Amino acid sequence: LVGYGVAQGALGDKLAGLLTLGAPVHFRSGPFLRTLISLGVRAAWPARFRQEWMSASLAPFLGYVTLPLSDLLVNPEHIPPRIQRQVYANMMSSMSRKVLLQFQDWIEHDAFRSFDRATDWRAGISRLQLPLLVMGGSSDRLATAENVEAQFALTTAPDRTLHIFGRDRGDKMDYGHGDLVFGTGAPTEVYPVILEWLERHATPLASADVPPPA
Repeated sequence: LVGYGVAQGALGDKLAGLLTLGAPVHFRSGPFLRTLISLGVRAAWPARFRQEWMSASLAPFLGYVTLPLSDLLVNPEHIPPRIQRQVYANMMSSMSRKVLLQFQDWIEHDAFRSFDRATDWRAGISRLQLPLLVMGGSSDRLATAENVEAQFALTTAPDRTLHIFGRDRGDKMDYGHGDLVFGTGAPTEVYPVILEWLERHATPLASADVPPPA
């Protein structure tokens, strides 16, 4: 999501390509998610939601019990218990109230725009002409396959690729949100796709005659 904002901003010309992984730009949602984000905004008063306190307290139990709503972020069956504990203890940090307010705006209005609502980043996707790789997981509940496909439909760049990871493509699992990075199959199924795309689009370095070490 940050990449789309940067690509459409003052530093956009510094990007030679952009790949997204499990990044939704459509935020149609039901009452449950709207209520959840509203509670998060209230809990973050006056400045931030201290998520890391809860994470540090609950992390030791992951792998033994499944936390409520965890399937929104990952499929626990696809991530080894030790990795679950490490991720939850080290990656979950405080969320700024302004970040939560921005997510609330996106969810309530199905928008993908700047905090001041002046820039519509979703509308700007069609103007991006740099190489794009749009990826998602077949069982991702935050960035559903349909959501990612709708995102790809907005693109007009000549060099654009859509890749949905899942059993339908012959992968070992149907990927959830966090599974795309931490799932047991990610190193052999997700990472190679990213690596191949980066290598194919990398700027060749000028060869230099380097004398062998003495």
